[in-house]
Amino acid sequence: MITREFLDKTIPDTHRMWELASKITSVDLANGYRSAVAWRVYAGLEWLAAATERAQHYDAVAATWPIRAHGLLLKPSDMYLTAEGWPLGTTCWYVLVECGSRWYACAETQHLAVLRGVVLVHALALDSATAPQLRRKSISELIQQIVTEFTADR
Repeated sequence: MITREFLDKTIPDTHRMWELASKITSVDLANGYRSAVAWRVYAGLEWLAAATERAQHYDAVAATWPIRAHGLLLKPSDMYLTAEGWPLGTTCWYVLVECGSRWYACAETQHLAVLRGVVLVHALALDSATAPQLRRKSISELIQQIVTEFTADR
């Protein structure tokens, strides 16, 4: 399960994480200007849409579980994602990713939710040959591996 605590610890809103997202997407998401927040959200969502489209046409993935990212959504206070760490009474932004099961990349801000969605989709794409029941156990480990390998390169 991808929980709030896990995401806050593993994929924080830092320049280094934006560099990781830039590396994954081949789009410059890492520039540090405050006005670039809207660009990060837009470019990240464009990449998520393109990745979803590619995954649906990629035979090895489509034959098992296609990856579908459902853009950027707002969780109002009367909805709950309790297991993910966002119970009733809380609000957050999230990217819903379906790949055999549902995954939520949640955050307090739009741009951080998109960043986490990019890393999550990348991890699921790398893990596409794994059976869905095994994904629940391994996807968080794969995310940590992606982040660790990236930060070790620096």
